[in-house]
Amino acid sequence: MDCRTAEDLMAGLIDDELSPGHHALLEEHLQHCSACSELLSQLAAQPLAPPPMPPMGEDFWSKMDRVLVDEIEQSQRDVDTAQDAPPAPKWRPSPALIFYAATLMLALGWGLYSNQQLQISQEETSMLRDALDRERRLSVQPASVPVRLPGSGYQFANHTPSRGTF
Repeated sequence: MDCRTAEDLMAGLIDDELSPGHHALLEEHLQHCSACSELLSQLAAQPLAPPPMPPMGEDFWSKMDRVLVDEIEQSQRDVDTAQDAPPAPKWRPSPALIFYAATLMLALGWGLYSNQQLQISQEETSMLRDALDRERRLSVQPASVPVRLPGSGYQFANHTPSRGTF
């Protein structure tokens, strides 16, 4: 067992939550590793729960009440100030602006659609060009002469025009 694994298992050892197999492996490691034994003794010496908080005195709660009352009064003043302010004017776009925005959106949509169609046609053209080049290369290759192996009736062809070289 390495030290990193032993460190991960130490909390389980302290809380007595390890399986018997892990417990035995960790004990064996601790017998041979002084650094892990020292770390385990430091972890075991730490208290498991935080120390209890001292009770709050009467002066603490009176200060807390004053702070809360001040914050409530301030928020009430903010609400009253906001209600006294005149309402904000409502902005309404002009019909010409609406028409301009709609036209602009249509033009952008048409441009994006045209660009997409152009890319699709370019991809199709490229695929057709590649297929045509492949067919030209295959048709230019000479037909192979059948090869007869001695002692057998089989013939092997090195090339067939429609499939390419094997």
